[in-house]
Amino acid sequence: MAAAAAPPPPSALRLLDDWPAGEAPQSLGEGCVDFTAACDQHDLCYRVVGADKGACDKAFLDALLAECDRALRCVAADVPIPGDVLCGEGGGGGNPLRGACASLAQLYFEGVDRLAGDAFQIDQEEQKQHVAQCQAGAR
Repeated sequence: MAAAAAPPPPSALRLLDDWPAGEAPQSLGEGCVDFTAACDQHDLCYRVVGADKGACDKAFLDALLAECDRALRCVAADVPIPGDVLCGEGGGGGNPLRGACASLAQLYFEGVDRLAGDAFQIDQEEQKQHVAQCQAGAR
């Protein structure tokens, strides 16, 4: 029998519990990292009848990390863009904020992975009822 996954640290659970339902911050700074599209897509995935919660949550993490990469890219010194972080010599290195963003993405993922089971079940049931009502009305 496989061991159960360890719960997130108490500080992470406390942070997630402090956010009202549906009110977790979706961006980090004006014009910087914006998780809104990832959150919206995750919400939609939960509402697909027969969806796999684990697959929805994994796609969510992938989208969050992709947003970290998009928003916190570094650029070569010969292609400066205002607001971007220059990469190290020869294009090496990276934006030092990328690690913090990835940690936040992981926290969001762990939150939905561990705490959103009820929300997933509610969304699934609501969508099943909606489909049934639409099918009954089409007859």
